[in-house]
Amino acid sequence: MDLAFSSLSLPSIDESQADVVACGLFVDDRPMRGLAAVLDYRLAGRLSGFVRRGELVGSADEAFLFPPRPRLMAEKLVVFGWGNVSEMDEAATTRAVRRMVTTLAGLGAKRALLELPGRARGLVDADTAARLFFAEVADAGLGCTFLVVEDDPGKRLFLSRIDEEKKRARRVM
Repeated sequence: MDLAFSSLSLPSIDESQADVVACGLFVDDRPMRGLAAVLDYRLAGRLSGFVRRGELVGSADEAFLFPPRPRLMAEKLVVFGWGNVSEMDEAATTRAVRRMVTTLAGLGAKRALLELPGRARGLVDADTAARLFFAEVADAGLGCTFLVVEDDPGKRLFLSRIDEEKKRARRVM
């Protein structure tokens, strides 16, 4: 697994060269936030349209796949449902991260741009998100390049978590 970071900006998203983009939304959080909001803007409100028509709800375990071209150069966009904001605890975050990782593996993602559950609202701290993400990627054995949307303090926590994981792996050997 390779890991890099992306900012929450249209130029960064455009330059990502991701084949799959993954974001999420909550049932009870409108307007959309984070990566979903930026993508909705880039897609001229297509995500909002799906929500208005009830085709995309944001319920837990929902995965909504569609081709975002020509406005977004990725081959696939997956919008995951994260349930209700008030229910985003560590167990719900673990399930959501597992769902994202297994879906990306199933899609054969080679380079995936993603935002982890609850990060845009600050519901999940970066260290917890990193720990859960690395555990799920290790379990899935996914050999993908991940571009994680994260702010600077979050990047530092992710990088320190990577160092800890490498040290742990060396001790196991």
